[in-house]
Amino acid sequence: MIILQFDIIHLHFNTPLRIGIRGIGEESTKTYIPSDTLYSAFFNSYSKLFGYEQTSELIEKFINREPPFLISSTYPYLKLKNKVLYFLPKPPIETTYIEDSQYLLKRKSIKSAYLVELPLFEKIIKKKITFTDLVEMIVDKKAVISNNIIFVDNDAISSFLNHENDENKKNVGVNKITLTSHNTLDRLNLYSAIYFSSSVYFQDNAGLYFIVKFLDNNFKTEFFSTMRLLSDDGIGGNRSIGHGVFNFDESKITITEPDNASRLITLSMYIPSEKELEIILRNKTQVKYSLTKIGGFIYSLKHHGGLRRPQIYLFNEGAILPKFDNPEILGSAPILMTQGDTKIIRVGYTLTVGVVM
Repeated sequence: MIILQFDIIHLHFNTPLRIGIRGIGEESTKTYIPSDTLYSAFFNSYSKLFGYEQTSELIEKFINREPPFLISSTYPYLKLKNKVLYFLPKPPIETTYIEDSQYLLKRKSIKSAYLVELPLFEKIIKKKITFTDLVEMIVDKKAVISNNIIFVDNDAISSFLNHENDENKKNVGVNKITLTSHNTLDRLNLYSAIYFSSSVYFQDNAGLYFIVKFLDNNFKTEFFSTMRLLSDDGIGGNRSIGHGVFNFDESKITITEPDNASRLITLSMYIPSEKELEIILRNKTQVKYSLTKIGGFIYSLKHHGGLRRPQIYLFNEGAILPKFDNPEILGSAPILMTQGDTKIIRVGYTLTVGVVM
């Protein structure tokens, strides 16, 4: 057993969070912040503090595989009594077919869950729990699934079960999503159009956290200065109406990794380098992943009004990869386009944990 200790940053949101997903008529929101979005927000705040030239130097370090820090995507945390529950991507677990209607229903809900509580995450990556075990835990009420998150903490389970049949159930858990209607007016003929957007509200005892790994300790002062500005400016959409504002604090998290890990699970959005992609393609049977196509706009101090960023596919969090010779820096930060002397990149470096498959 290998004990990994990581520095983490808790984000406690004072206002709703919106990380938009395109839709027709209804614009959905993610309930977390992917690592590539967090990097982009960080660079934006960094440029306000330290200027265009210094920001360009920082981006060059990421392009040249010399990043001063690496981060994971954000994941929920929940404070219960004198403890904090942390959640991570659900590792792949081999499913089994059970001919029972009750078990079949639980099987579907487990498959749709995408986050698990840390103790369960550690059991899955060590292969100390089977899919059948997990189904039985749900049936026996030793685990609870809410909003596609699997809870195993006894206090959390009791809280869910105590409110299972009453209207206060909506106040149990990590967050809730609300839908807000908006009205726009055409500038030429003043015709109105209604559209809807979603936002995430976190419970008072909950929020998001991310892992940060400093490869250059001298960068810590700049990192936390930037985080303070970002916390005031806000992150995500609708910042002009106050969304995405948060407080943050530092802490640590411990994850136990199996000694006999044969593969890696990613904790960040991931863009493989050319060498890594060759290894992945040579070991296709050892790889499990899903892809997300990402585009959008970026803000630049030199190009007011934003620039459209070319679309690119990224591996989602929770991808299973083969082991690499140098796992400390996995991924890349490809240049998507240049605008004058401005380089537009997408950061796809990932943090990983070993897993038995």
